[in-house]
Parts: sequence; structure tokens; C-alpha cells
Amino acid sequence: MSLFSLPEALTVFHIVLGIGILLFGATIKGAMGVGMPLIAVPLLSLIMPASQAIGWLVAPVLVSNAMQSSEAKSVTQVIRRMSWLLTSQFIAMVMTVKWTTTISIADINKLVGGIVVLAAALLAFKPQGRIPAAYEKPLGILVGAFAGFIGGVSSLTGPVLVTYLLALRLPRDEFVGTISIIYFLTGLPMYIVMLLYGRFSIYEVALSGLALLPMFLGLRLGKKIRNRLNEQTFRRLLLTFLIAVAMLLMFKH
Repeated sequence: MSLFSLPEALTVFHIVLGIGILLFGATIKGAMGVGMPLIAVPLLSLIMPASQAIGWLVAPVLVSNAMQSSEAKSVTQVIRRMSWLLTSQFIAMVMTVKWTTTISIADINKLVGGIVVLAAALLAFKPQGRIPAAYEKPLGILVGAFAGFIGGVSSLTGPVLVTYLLALRLPRDEFVGTISIIYFLTGLPMYIVMLLYGRFSIYEVALSGLALLPMFLGLRLGKKIRNRLNEQTFRRLLLTFLIAVAMLLMFKH
């Protein structure tokens, strides 16, 4: 796929179904805080190539994280503290995106499916310990490299980064601001590199603008139903659902 390639097999049905999936993903994010791409990318990948599905999330991911980045006390402080993680993630991401251009769409789908299973496992895992200050830098480099590989394949870096930041025991507001800044600062170059290497085209990026409306609607709906949910039960159902979708994706032809 080149920079200006037309989307594959894009019909009105795909667009309507895709918008419905994005609305569902945003509602889950509003209700539980689970990243929208983790829901939307594997579901969209059942009806279109995974790379094309990633392109549909460009605008919602960047806009939502730019908005939440304001919750951080200091952007420069976050960048300074997470500089090694950000650097290693960028390098690993570029290398991985380049590598994915040499493998088939079916192989990318299988990799995305496997990553969704890993993501579900990480979401079920809550770190109990705390990372000592002396280990924050070397672990940050390793976590960044691993997140870069996963992001380069699937764009789904959230669970890896969230697990690491939870182990840093950041205050809630600082956590939200920090993760959003990392998402934005790594997401923007990731999408640019994917676009330049032809993982998706400029047309998917343009269509991702349509996803902003279901994103805002879903977030509002999710917030309204948040207090009516048994979070533990709903989380288990969601993780089971994600694993089932991942299995379908791994065996998709």
C-alpha cells in the first residue's frame, strides 16, 4: 500500500459497521478507562486488514490524548522523566514498522491477535510492588523497546505502558496526564512512520476524522453508565470477549 492508495474493499457497509465499532470502543473507554484502540483495532481487523483498521484510529487517539495531556502538572517534567522510555520506544517502533512491510497481511493479523491476548493478560494483572528509583531508567528502556515493538505491529502499546506506570505508583491525576503525554508523543511519530511506510494511506487518516463523533458520543455514554456497572464482572466479560476476538483474528484468512 502506498501513501495515496485507496482503502481496500471499502463500502458503505464497512463505514457504518466501523463507526458502530468505534462507538462501542469509546463507550467501553468512557465506562472503564480501557483504551479505545484495544477494543476497536481487533474488531475492525475482522472486517478489514489490520493496518487499515489502525489508520481509522489516528484522529481519535491523537485528539483524546492531547485533551487528557492537560491533566499533567508539567509536560516538560514528564518528558524529562520518561525520556529513555520515549527514545527506546521510538527506535523500536521505527524498526518494527519497517519490518512489518516485509510480511503478509495475514501474518500481521495473527500478530495483532497475539498482542491482544497479551494485552488482555496484562489488563488482568495488577502489579503489587513498586519500582525503585534506581531501576526506573533501565526498566523504562526495556519497557519502551517492548512497547515500540508492539506499537509498530498493532499500535496497542497501552497495557504495557499502563502496567509499568502503575508500578511507579503515580498519583491518579499525574498517572492520567503522564500516560496521555506518552501516548501522544509516541503515537504521532508512530502514525507518521506507518503512513510513510504504507501501512495505511492518507485516505484512512481522512476517514479517521469521522471517528471523532462516535468517540465523543461513546465517551459521554460510557461515563453515564459507569456507576451502574459491576466493574469486576464487566472487566472479566470484556477480557473474555477480547480473547475470543483475538482468536478469530489469529485464524482469519
